[in-house]
Amino acid sequence: MNPEPTVADSFDEAEWLETLLAEFCAPMSEIGDLDDADLVARAATDLIDGISHWATVDEFHPAFTRAVTSATLPAATLLAAEGHTEAEILTFLRQLLAELERRRPWPDPAFLEADATEWPSAGAGLPIGWVELPTALVEHAVKATFDESEDGAPVLVLRLRGGQLVALIGEAGDRPSRFVVVLPDADGQQDADDVIGYLVGYAGLPVRTEGVQRSFTMLSDL
Repeated sequence: MNPEPTVADSFDEAEWLETLLAEFCAPMSEIGDLDDADLVARAATDLIDGISHWATVDEFHPAFTRAVTSATLPAATLLAAEGHTEAEILTFLRQLLAELERRRPWPDPAFLEADATEWPSAGAGLPIGWVELPTALVEHAVKATFDESEDGAPVLVLRLRGGQLVALIGEAGDRPSRFVVVLPDADGQQDADDVIGYLVGYAGLPVRTEGVQRSFTMLSDL
């Protein structure tokens, strides 16, 4: 887990909310018509699941509320959402806020970064697949960052919605690009194929299974 200050720590609250708003609205420049109920629904789902942005729905919500309440948008947001008027963007944000309120209470994001100490089978697990991607792309897909194990290997432990833990473990060294996907060696774990489907469906991770022996092993041997 990353103990370093977050990006938000370098901004005051107003600046941070404006930054989030501009980030969220930037993809609008590639959308022809914002007056689309399905678009609103998909945007709400994406925010709640935590798929496209590192910031959470709880962080975005006050940025939307601030804009709609003031009925004005910062210049950076208008520039980012080029091609749409202030009125069009504000209407979309009002509809999005209404949809988010309708869906309360919000569930946890699809992925939460967990501490390695939470792993229930210390030093052991069940390999279920592998991912071949640069570290940065894996981290962006799940919105979490790798730690370094005692032997220097990159390790990322994730908690899926519902509580299932899964780890991605790479080889020690610079710029690893292959990561083994591992489940805990413990009772009550989800089916491996369901976990793989979850990783593919929510994060788009290209999990492959050929050559993986699904037998419990010491993590240090991976």
